[in-house]
Formats: sequence, structure tokens, C-alpha cells
Amino acid sequence: MRSRILGTSTIVALAWLALAPAVAHAQSAIAGVVRDTSGAIMPGVTVEASSPALIEQVRAASTDEQGQYKIVDLRPGTYTVAFSLVGFQTIKRQGVELPTDFTAAINAEMRVGALEESVTVSAASPIVDVQNASHSQVLNREAMDAINHIRNTSVWSSNVVSYSQFKTDAQNGNLPAVSWLVPYTAVSEHPPASTCSGENWTVDTLNAIMQGPDWATTAVFITWDDFGGFYDPVAPLNPDYYGYGPRVPMLIISPYANGGKVVHTVYEFSSVLKFVETRFNLSALTLRDADASDMTDAFNFTQTPLPALILTDRTCPLGPIVSLDDKNVDFGSVTVGTTSPPQTRTMTNTGDQTLNITSIVPTIADYATTTTCGASLTPNASCTITVTFTPSKTGKDNGFVDITDDASTSPQEMNLYGTGVSKAGKGAGQPSPDTVGYDADDDDGD
Repeated sequence: MRSRILGTSTIVALAWLALAPAVAHAQSAIAGVVRDTSGAIMPGVTVEASSPALIEQVRAASTDEQGQYKIVDLRPGTYTVAFSLVGFQTIKRQGVELPTDFTAAINAEMRVGALEESVTVSAASPIVDVQNASHSQVLNREAMDAINHIRNTSVWSSNVVSYSQFKTDAQNGNLPAVSWLVPYTAVSEHPPASTCSGENWTVDTLNAIMQGPDWATTAVFITWDDFGGFYDPVAPLNPDYYGYGPRVPMLIISPYANGGKVVHTVYEFSSVLKFVETRFNLSALTLRDADASDMTDAFNFTQTPLPALILTDRTCPLGPIVSLDDKNVDFGSVTVGTTSPPQTRTMTNTGDQTLNITSIVPTIADYATTTTCGASLTPNASCTITVTFTPSKTGKDNGFVDITDDASTSPQEMNLYGTGVSKAGKGAGQPSPDTVGYDADDDDGD
């Protein structure tokens, strides 16, 4: 009966990867990266978003030293996005449809030319939404370049969609052959987010699958990328240069799963990929997934299919709950003695009682903060924390913003990353090596 799984139409991989979204806003945003034709990042480019939906008609921003920009608090509507810099052709992207609670990724490649020369293109539809619900994310350049063969092709706009579409697709039988679902920070179970809210999100997602027409041919893998800080008596194996980390949980849910049993086979994250490769008879991408277990020993394809188990949400504990839309703030390289462009993060009280705030302060003098938070935050209310970096010396200068309040998770921390460079090294504009990726706090035991 192994062929039974080989005939499945849907495999759903739910992965708790702790990708922290960047900025949450009640309205929408446009963000992206600007490069020249050689691929080099371009700081100082003026980016203007114009639309009849804006009271002021036009809203502008400039790219930072990473070549990144973000125009926030945009009303839903049709936009034209213009990129201009002296010595380069002006690029205009027309027909950008911006719905509510959406962050459109609009990148640009600028060519040398006179300022009055203009290149106008129509926006492809759909524009990629780089947010999760009301939480948005601008992926850093290194992570995006790692999937350059996808993000710069039609696959990115046709196959990468908002996670909020998943439940509707599951209930209507419209899921693709493989789905990889990542929750936004507030329901990721990553501190300081509520584990109760995260559990309810998982339950709602699984219920949608089990109540849909594809449940009979579905395998669900749920895993976390952090080990929780618990003592592990088993030393991690080292199958290659990188080796394994501490053991993390995984749940396998399917009508053909060996229900109620613990599997003692060594699995790793590449095992999910190996399962997909086995199911679709695909070649391995690397030696790591080639050598990984395909996890088929966790299934019994001759058993009577297990019925769906529909669960109900829990009532989450009372009290104030602090939710940061992104706890990592990376300024990259900044010239000594100059101040970086500001970066803003949003803090929300997702609890049902008022959050009383004692202080929000950076731990290093080279960082400065301003906030709209005040002394308290009512339930479901949000405020912003804006940080700037003015390096006083060359080299890495990482620190924290400590948030002290009366939530049970206090104090919360925002991780600050920055590198001071001399004027001669100003063109570097690269994130510091220890900030490539998203879970910069993997060693904090969460």
C-alpha cells in the first residue's frame, strides 16, 4: 500500500520558523530594494508613491545604505511608484494595486541616463504580499538572493501567497501539492508571543484541513525551530560540517500516521524535503536531504484510515501580553559619526488588560530611541518604537532595547545590530555576518 501515499494530492508542511515580520501597520505599505544594472545596492534613491487615495497625493522615502526603502501607512488604492536619482533614468511602476493590510514588494533596477529619461512599466498582477495578516516583512537581501531563481521569476508571484489564504483553500480543496505554512510572530509561540494564541492558530489551521475534501490524502508535519532551552542528554550528531542542533519537537498528522506512537528514527528539517522528494520521485537538492530519513516509517499505509479529530480553541490566559512585530533591528554598516535612517517597530498589547510600561531604553549609547508608547497601552492598542544608530567607533556595535513593563514576560528585548565603518568603507552597506537570517536569538533558550 506504499503506492497509496504516492497517489496523494496534498502534502502540507507547517513549519514554525520564527521569521520575524518587520513592521505592523493598520494600513498598507510598499517596500523593496533598489540596485543598479551590476546588482550593486543603491542608497539615496528617492522613491515616490502617488495615488488619488492619498490626501497629499504623493508620499516619498529614500533608500538606506542597504538600498532598501519602505513607504508606510498607505491607503488601499492604485499607485504609481517612481524611482529617481541624479545620473540615472527615472523608473515608474504604474498600476500597483494595494489592498488593505498588504505590503507590496516593488524592487527596481536603475540604469545610467539623464534624469529626464523615464522608463514606465505596468505592474504585474498579483504584486507579492510580503506580510502575514497585519504583520509585514521585508526580507533581507542575503535571504532573498538565496532564492533568486524563484523571486525573480513568475513563480514568486504565482506560488507565494499570504498565509491567510490557506484555510479557505484547504476548506475548498484548492491546496497545491505541497504547502509550507509559516505563522506570523504573534502566533509563532516565540517569546514573548502567547503560546496559547499560537496553539489556537494551529488548531484552526488543522481543523480547516480536516474539514476539507483533501484530508483523506494529506500528511501534515508540524515542527519548531527552537528547542525550548530544555536539557537534552543526547549529543547532536555531526553528519556534515554544520551538524545538527538540539532536538526539537515534530508532530506528524495523517489518516495513515502511526497514531499515538513515538518514532525513534533521527529526523531533521531536511527530512520534510526528503519526504516530498520521495512522494514526487524528485532528485535530492543536496547531500543533506539525500542522506536524510524520508519519514515514511512514521506511517502505516495498510491501516484503516484514521478519522479527522476536530478540536476547539482554548481560552487564553488573562493579563497584558506584549507582542513585537519584529524584535530584530539591523542597521548594517553606518559611517562613524553619522546617524542611520530610523527604523521603526510596532509593539501591541494583545492581552485583555492594560499594559503598564516602565521604560524603553537602549543598552548602548550609540543607539537612540523615541516612542509613542507613553506610560500604558490598552488591550489591542499599538505603539511604535523608533531606533537610530550613530556609531562612535568602527566595528560591530550590537546591543539591545530593554522594555520593562508589568507583563509576565518582562523585560522584553529588541536585538540591535550595527557596524561602524570609516568613510573609506562607507560603500560596504552589508549586514553584519551574525545577522544573516531571521532567528538571531537562537541561543536565548526559547
